[in-house]
Amino acid sequence: MSPGQAVPPDQAPPVLRLPPARTPPGSAPVSTGLPDLDAALPAGGLRRGTLIEWLAEGPGLGVERLALQVVPQILRPGGIGLIIDPRREFFPPGLPSLRIELARLVVIRPPSREEALWGVEQALLC
Repeated sequence: MSPGQAVPPDQAPPVLRLPPARTPPGSAPVSTGLPDLDAALPAGGLRRGTLIEWLAEGPGLGVERLALQVVPQILRPGGIGLIIDPRREFFPPGLPSLRIELARLVVIRPPSREEALWGVEQALLC
């Protein structure tokens, strides 16, 4: 199978289904700002209080750009963003040009994988 080629349904990896997030009753999902993406998401957007993880199989797939396009929508209703940057590649001064408020982000640059995981665990407790 070459990159970009469709995977036959019988060869697709299983999809992990997580239980619904515990969100406050009556809280509406947050739009990603991308109508097609919102339509593809089970809640019609992103659920408040959930962990959103952007994964890609390799570089150049646009995952970072997609995440940076969605972040302003998430932060707008008073949200907080957490960026874990163990490789120290994230450049916060470039964010205001993308309508991302630096005051609403927490950037962690852990020296080890263990400390990165600890940071994730602590963030999930909030």
